[in-house]
Amino acid sequence: MYGNGSPINRVDISAIHPNLMFTQTEVESRLSDAMPDGTREDIARETGIYPGIVRGWINPDDERKSPFFTVLQIMAALDRVRPAVGSRVWQEMCAMREASRPATMGQNVEIDLDGKMGDMAKEVTDVVVAKCMGKPTDEQLREIQEAEEAIAEYKTCVLEIARRRAVERVDNVRVM
Repeated sequence: MYGNGSPINRVDISAIHPNLMFTQTEVESRLSDAMPDGTREDIARETGIYPGIVRGWINPDDERKSPFFTVLQIMAALDRVRPAVGSRVWQEMCAMREASRPATMGQNVEIDLDGKMGDMAKEVTDVVVAKCMGKPTDEQLREIQEAEEAIAEYKTCVLEIARRRAVERVDNVRVM
């Protein structure tokens, strides 16, 4: 609402870009719902952007267009007029994000992804065996917990490999 109490009249920009299936209000509402209390302030502190601006970008009741919505508009336009370019741009955005994430393990740590997959498969198999053998619930739950830990460890390794590859791509671009 404006200061005088009248409602904010927004243009439904999704009509301009048919591939974008969400209005600005929907995008900002979904992002707002995904962020726990204090997240906007954390973003402001980490980026040096004024807290009021960050709050406005992720506020479905604020008429200012958020950069999140703008990026989605651009991606929808690219997907409509140049789909291959849209895919490449999104891949680069994701690669830069991965490269910017903090390392989850030491850069020099060798990752045996095949070994981690084997560990994960073994633990999941143990869950199935415990169920098929009618093991007590507490034993089945222990096996499930071990499988969840193995899956989480495998996921961490996959993400770390992706992050390292993204860093390599960014470093290669910087060298050129």
